Amino acid sequence: MVANLENGRKLDLSVRQLVAVAAVLGVSPADLVFDLRDPYAPVELTSGTEPRVSTAHWLAYGWFGGSRTLREVADTSEAAAHNQVAALDSWLIHDLLRERDATHYALAAHERFLDEYKRDPESVTSSLRGTDPEEARRKVRDWRAELYDVERKLRAYGVNIDRPIVYPSI
Repeated sequence: MVANLENGRKLDLSVRQLVAVAAVLGVSPADLVFDLRDPYAPVELTSGTEPRVSTAHWLAYGWFGGSRTLREVADTSEAAAHNQVAALDSWLIHDLLRERDATHYALAAHERFLDEYKRDPESVTSSLRGTDPEEARRKVRDWRAELYDVERKLRAYGVNIDRPIVYPSI
């Protein structure tokens, strides 16, 4: 079957065949259909039929996987294409903000451990109790570098990150 696809003797796959090929390759069937290396590129979902429906690869991937409806991905106007780019940017920004939050949390935990350890190594109450202080110092350096990188990316998107992160009281 794969040889027939490669040499052009077979042009289409059944859904069952698509799933089988994806399983053999160890990828999602959507990975075989939609090119996420070029996520903004248009892809026609209903080739040769009316109404014609096209969208960006990354949105089609979500539709194929069931996380989006056809109505969410099917608008093909220029404004919709801009909104698709903005939506992807929003998703990336959201992911970066989550990464920033997690990095802040990890950095604070390691800094708290080092402060407690510096005051009295025997009375550390941090969840990192038992951690090697040198390892904690390395982690603090790594978390700061990661935080710097994430914040640089967020600033490149025009995100105002100069306000402190405020956590709700529990």
